[in-house]
Amino acid sequence: MKGKGISTLGYIMNFLKISTADTAHILHVDASLVSKWRTGSRAITEKSVYFEDIIQYILNNHSDEELGRALGSIFPHENLSGHDEIEHHLRYALSGKNNSRNKFKTQLLFGNAKEKTATAVCYEGNEGRRRATQEMLDYAESLSKPANLLFVDTEGFRWLWEDRNYSENFTERLKKLLKRNFRAVFTIQYSGSSNDFRNFFNIFSSVLFHQNASWNYFQYYDELIIGCSFFLINNAVSMFGSSAGREISQTMIFTDSDIVIRQEEMARHITSRCQPLFTDFRFAEMPEILADTPDFSQRGTFYAFLPVPAFFAVSPELVSEILSDNGIDSDSDIFRNIMEINSIARQRSLIHSENNIQKKNSFLIFQLEKLVESSKLKNIVSGSLSLACERKILISSEQYSKELRMLSEIIVKNQNIHIILASEKDGIFLPSINCWCQENSYIMQMLSDRMRICTETIAVTSATNALNQIIHMIPPERRDNISVAKFLSELADETLIQT
Repeated sequence: MKGKGISTLGYIMNFLKISTADTAHILHVDASLVSKWRTGSRAITEKSVYFEDIIQYILNNHSDEELGRALGSIFPHENLSGHDEIEHHLRYALSGKNNSRNKFKTQLLFGNAKEKTATAVCYEGNEGRRRATQEMLDYAESLSKPANLLFVDTEGFRWLWEDRNYSENFTERLKKLLKRNFRAVFTIQYSGSSNDFRNFFNIFSSVLFHQNASWNYFQYYDELIIGCSFFLINNAVSMFGSSAGREISQTMIFTDSDIVIRQEEMARHITSRCQPLFTDFRFAEMPEILADTPDFSQRGTFYAFLPVPAFFAVSPELVSEILSDNGIDSDSDIFRNIMEINSIARQRSLIHSENNIQKKNSFLIFQLEKLVESSKLKNIVSGSLSLACERKILISSEQYSKELRMLSEIIVKNQNIHIILASEKDGIFLPSINCWCQENSYIMQMLSDRMRICTETIAVTSATNALNQIIHMIPPERRDNISVAKFLSELADETLIQT
């Protein structure tokens, strides 16, 4: 089926792994006819003599649970818990009819009942596209279960970031959806000037730090005559926009499943032609990954955002002690690999490094509430070392206290190393995952099950700008090394007393 379209029937057949040959055999028809139904080059409707046979074949050979999952992305707003509901929605999905039960916000996206017609709500201009996006977000927020969001734009999302207030509201709403475990895929194209890309990430940089968002990009060097934009929620609702330069823009929203699935296929095809912004890798692969990454240590500032210290990058003596306490033998490959990673991390950041006489600035941004909360625990789980060892690694209160004290001493002795204490009460965006950023070189992030790295220059620049903005918005007493050192030293003492 590669390179061909797909109908709603084709989508359901793919999901349920129903073959064309088996369907043709059961229905006693030629396989080429089933193939045409599958691609949508020939319509299947309720008037077809084969419609009822197809419905019964699917119902008889698949459980309600399987069918519920298959139909769930097409009808995420509907109750698919009972057999009658599943059969009803299967019939509707394959009938090609409009369904007055499926409502989108307060507007009904259904016109006359003629076959092969689809009704869309239309919006004019970039302001109209923003209104359409607002409607799509309203729909997403009303869903009781997390959904998949797909964004594709060939104009650098210019229509979105040209209204700063709107784009900030969009970003906040999107982050709330991601927090609810929605998944978002962004595909962005940008011109040789890169201005659109930079404007986009300057506003949406906080989403760049979320593990539920993935990114793809394609760079072109000529101005597009015609631009397009997709926004899809599962296979249920799609928004499609087109524009001719900056002057003319039109947007339409569809809920017809055949159209949504075809647009989803087109958007996925565009995404497949683009480059992933991040490369995933296992924690153990960090030495070879960073070896292939340019290190502008003489020029670039190093940034890290960490809720609490990342213990894979602390002093080698402390790492060795932690691994030993957790039963990791010093002769094991895991131990040797972690110590190699530790050496690279200290060299890159200059923190806990014997060679920190370089003038490169390093900034560690800690989340104040998490830092204090961890000090009250007898043991805390080290996310970085657990990911590296592929098992839970615990940090004792004594080891946590020791690291706080060492950090306190480091920032007093080294003017080029800074620790910033960011609070949830500061009213600024805080990344939802651990991240490290080497200016002009890379962004590295730690997800729950893997690492990922980005070396795309403009994305790295935007990330460093975002982290810089955090630093400058923190009250002076929480970014002054003397006062921060005093706080860390006192917290180290309290950690031992409390536990």
